Amino acid sequence: MLKDKIQELQNKKCDLQDLIRKINNDISVINQYVIDTCVEKCGGHNFESYRESGLYGETFYVCKICGVEE
Repeated sequence: MLKDKIQELQNKKCDLQDLIRKINNDISVINQYVIDTCVEKCGGHNFESYRESGLYGETFYVCKICGVEE
């Protein structure tokens, strides 16, 4: 009885992990589409620099149009 419950939960866990992988893949595909569209329709990215606060804050660049980080 408890072994059946454990097996059921393990199966559910595997199904959910598969779903998470699929969702992550879908997110990657959509992000790539946004980046490609920015390049095609706007002629390229328009990067703006940002600096994190703090003593050793990093500087990073983000496209104003699509939000991609360089």
